[in-house]
Amino acid sequence: MDEKIIAVPTKEQIEWSSCELGAILHLDIEVFEPEYHFREQWGYVPDSGIFNPKSLNTDQWVKTASDAGIKYIVLVAKHCS
Repeated sequence: MDEKIIAVPTKEQIEWSSCELGAILHLDIEVFEPEYHFREQWGYVPDSGIFNPKSLNTDQWVKTASDAGIKYIVLVAKHCS
């Protein structure tokens, strides 16, 4: 008779699944270059100088998310560009 293997979540996985609300912050070149459309411009490499936020306040992002009940945030700083 074959023995069945049952996957059991770790303590950390159970804690994460109990968070209920999360956020994904997607900060990509389109924020700074709105005319960029990755589906139409594969291979395009933007000038690195364009990605230069001067008044970026990520603490404000986290506070706003926390105030809304968000328990975790995933930051995607480069996706398709």
